Amino acid sequence: MHIATITMTKNQALKKLAAYRNSATRAVDREYQAAYKGYKALSKGQALLNITDAIRGGGFDKDKRPNLAICRADFAQIQFDWGWNQTNISFRGMRRGAHWATDGGGVTVEMGERHGIKEQWSEVRAFALVPMVPADVRPEGRLERFHVLWEVESWTSQPQGARAPRDPYLLRHLGGALYAIVAAWDLTDLERAVTEGRARR
Repeated sequence: MHIATITMTKNQALKKLAAYRNSATRAVDREYQAAYKGYKALSKGQALLNITDAIRGGGFDKDKRPNLAICRADFAQIQFDWGWNQTNISFRGMRRGAHWATDGGGVTVEMGERHGIKEQWSEVRAFALVPMVPADVRPEGRLERFHVLWEVESWTSQPQGARAPRDPYLLRHLGGALYAIVAAWDLTDLERAVTEGRARR
């Protein structure tokens, strides 16, 4: 999966980080907080991405479903919705109980006419599996603190039958549309088989 990222040399990031760290405004300004977190991640060698640009740039299939999806890392599946006459799309996390049910953990992305994508005049709904986070790339802490971005191999019209993706990114939300890329990996055939087992439980 290839997406546009925000990068900077460590020295450049450290200089900007120092300025934001010393600013009294950072404590009360969300934009300053997000910028501070972004420069902190860049100073550690992590690339950043704008999720709105990533989803838009990933394109859509013939049924107006995005090629990329995002969800909190602790969910099993997502439900994608593009409502009638809406300029925003949503990815909502799903959990398995007596039946699959949406339970938050998602992201809303504003599409907007200025990027050449107009309002959706008929409702679109689809489902996909959230890729598992393997043990060798899983960060410390709870997975609910992270998101996963991936290229959807095939959307389905119902929760059952979805195919597992191959090369996701693990993200940490910094603020607004800004995310830090924590890890990238390729799911093995075994891990894809385990992931696809969710749809049959």
